[in-house]
Amino acid sequence: MAKIISFFNHKGGVSKTTTAYHVAWMLSDKGYKVLMVDTDSQCNLTGLAIGEDSFERFYEENPNNNIKSALDPAFLGQPIPIQAIEGVQVKENLWLVPGHIDITEFDISLGMAHNFSTSMAILMNLPGAIYAFIQKMVEKHQIDYVLIDMNPSLSETNKNLLTISDYFIVPTAPDFFSQMALSTLASTVPKWKKWSLTARTFFRDSIYPFPEKDPKFLGIVMQNFTIRKGSPTQAFQGKIDSVVEKVQNTVIPAFEPQDLVLDGEKRAIQERVEYCLAYISNFQSLAPKMQEDNGPSIPVFAIDERYLGTGQVLENYLEKRKMFYKVFSDMVDEIVNLTN
Repeated sequence: MAKIISFFNHKGGVSKTTTAYHVAWMLSDKGYKVLMVDTDSQCNLTGLAIGEDSFERFYEENPNNNIKSALDPAFLGQPIPIQAIEGVQVKENLWLVPGHIDITEFDISLGMAHNFSTSMAILMNLPGAIYAFIQKMVEKHQIDYVLIDMNPSLSETNKNLLTISDYFIVPTAPDFFSQMALSTLASTVPKWKKWSLTARTFFRDSIYPFPEKDPKFLGIVMQNFTIRKGSPTQAFQGKIDSVVEKVQNTVIPAFEPQDLVLDGEKRAIQERVEYCLAYISNFQSLAPKMQEDNGPSIPVFAIDERYLGTGQVLENYLEKRKMFYKVFSDMVDEIVNLTN
């Protein structure tokens, strides 16, 4: 059965989309069949996967090949069942459900359905609709991992997405506002989990039943910091330590009562790494080289040498590429270990 992992932080600017894209690419390189689902109305994941030059043309030529069109039958009360869409094959083993700017229109309807005060059939079918669609895509491509790129908000859509997931990852950054965001998540996510326990029963007889899921926190991914001589600079290290401490002292104690954490040997693995799956420094000058080719953006760990210059410049870039390959490879190995 495919494992659904959501990438979520209601604070923007933490490289959530970029991380999801790199993790998906690395998983596919390791032989897993991966489906990326873009649920952010900014559609940045879609932009990475399709490429800037093809972005507008894709939507003009494929108006129904996106997540909103796929869900319209449920949300607009159309007399047709939810079906898999074509999607986009980015590379071997890697597919995308493109996003749509108007997916935010669904949030009001979801909110009405989520409050358990309706008996209208059209609303009763909504909470389980996104999960039903994902399962159609999983069956179509025999997917092993589904990675959901959520939008940076505490919306009803995000409540739905996180509670239909098996696991979730919180990308973060070494700054004060990231610490504040973790406190908010520590308060909000347990409430969402508690809501989902009622949703399982309330929407059980819907056309699209709400799934019985118990999402588990896999950890944070620390990003957007500068390194010097292989380690974070002193200024960043102090902030990194503060974020890690916030996870251990605030997030985990809040998640435990609602069974949002792993246990046993997997919990011990998380504790050894202080619930941080990876420390990813700034891509810096490698970032623009991700889009040197037409087509999908290439992760920093897979950029072709011909775009990296010559001589000492090339050597420096190759060293950075090697470093990022190890970081993402190790992180993906950890994710696979924790989810199996």
